[in-house]
Amino acid sequence: MAIKSPFRGVNVYWLGTQTGTFTDDHGKFRISGEGVADLRLVISSMGYRTDTVRVASFKGKFEVIMVAENQTLGEVEVAGRKDNTFIRSCGPRLPR
Repeated sequence: MAIKSPFRGVNVYWLGTQTGTFTDDHGKFRISGEGVADLRLVISSMGYRTDTVRVASFKGKFEVIMVAENQTLGEVEVAGRKDNTFIRSCGPRLPR
């Protein structure tokens, strides 16, 4: 059974462009279609399948059902700098 609730922070961008935005706390977003030839929006969020939606009109609203997708991450490395000191944090390496 699907739970219908708005997603915050979902990445929304025009296919083939760098024009994009994120959804707000209510799952809403605004994006300009000016100069966009291919009116397909890409909807993506970590842990969910990426979807592409063809947009016929810039007015009104539409609904996208986000489908959970299990992904296994490989090695994750976190790095940062503090006061000119390089800090690296790696967890224990798992056997392959």
